[in-house]
Amino acid sequence: MPAIVGPIHIDRVSGNGAAHFGDIFAISPKSVDHSAGGSGTYNAGDFAQFYNSPNVTFVWDSDLISQQKSFNA
Repeated sequence: MPAIVGPIHIDRVSGNGAAHFGDIFAISPKSVDHSAGGSGTYNAGDFAQFYNSPNVTFVWDSDLISQQKSFNA
């Protein structure tokens, strides 16, 4: 167990965000999410410009459960 905490790395900022402080043994997700977005949906930046024609995002998910979180303590 180190006495000095290493560099800080923030993975995600939201209600269930995970933050790393120093050494990490294991990180397990406590929640899962499924999202679908069309052209230009998840772009990020200060000066983002979008030139998208009208488009449609088709989502077909045949599984009932995409990811199980029951084994994450």
